[in-house]
Amino acid sequence: MLADENGGNQPLNPDDYEPARDAPDPVVVNNELTYSATITNNGPSSTAGVQMNISLPAGATFVSVSSSQGSCTGTATVNCQLNTLANGAKATVTLVLKPTATGGLSLTVSVSGSEPDPGADNNTVTSVTSVSSNQPSPQPIDGPDFTGSWQSITQSCKGSGATQKCKLKGTVVVENRGTQKADSSALQFYLSDNSAFDAGDTLLASTTTSSIKIGKAKKKKLKVTLPIGSNASGQYVIAVLDPVNSEAERNESNNAVSSGSVP
Repeated sequence: MLADENGGNQPLNPDDYEPARDAPDPVVVNNELTYSATITNNGPSSTAGVQMNISLPAGATFVSVSSSQGSCTGTATVNCQLNTLANGAKATVTLVLKPTATGGLSLTVSVSGSEPDPGADNNTVTSVTSVSSNQPSPQPIDGPDFTGSWQSITQSCKGSGATQKCKLKGTVVVENRGTQKADSSALQFYLSDNSAFDAGDTLLASTTTSSIKIGKAKKKKLKVTLPIGSNASGQYVIAVLDPVNSEAERNESNNAVSSGSVP
């Protein structure tokens, strides 16, 4: 297919064609899987009529296909007309599938061109991807890990009705359970109608925590006056640790710490 320095024809070899790269591998069934296949013209002259054919395996559905040049058609067997490749040029086809069954998913890619190819037996490559039934457990990264617990939460009120004045006081213990020291970070307190933090909660106060060594904890106090006429009884105060994600934590899911129901 590719002209060599002596004017003859050179078959595709591993330097010319890169087997389809799969990501992720392994992939969870019914999640999207992306293949990327690249062909290179090692020259020294242009190569015309280059095309790539991809046979979709059983156990996968077609999502999309794109190419860096030319165009692709088909959903069961994908044919990509990549046209002419200049000396040293590359063309890449990106295919997205969705596996529907577990096991080994085999994808076969073949390439051809308008010039005779005396070594066409090496123009077909198969990539195998493992498809699992469960999401792999994320591997924690090294770093700090903020979490915490409420030591106390109280409310005191004076008056009643529209003129009632209430104050909230509490203490939250901020811990670093990670593998690295935690730097100074923001800490925000929210008032919520339930124990889960969400975008509709009301910001009560903002402060910061000083640096915390590995395995250590520090206390932070909350003291805030509620708007006149409002009362926090039956609601929850949620401390949100590192709300702007200034630290690359091992676990971000434990950064919202809810108090019990305010008395």
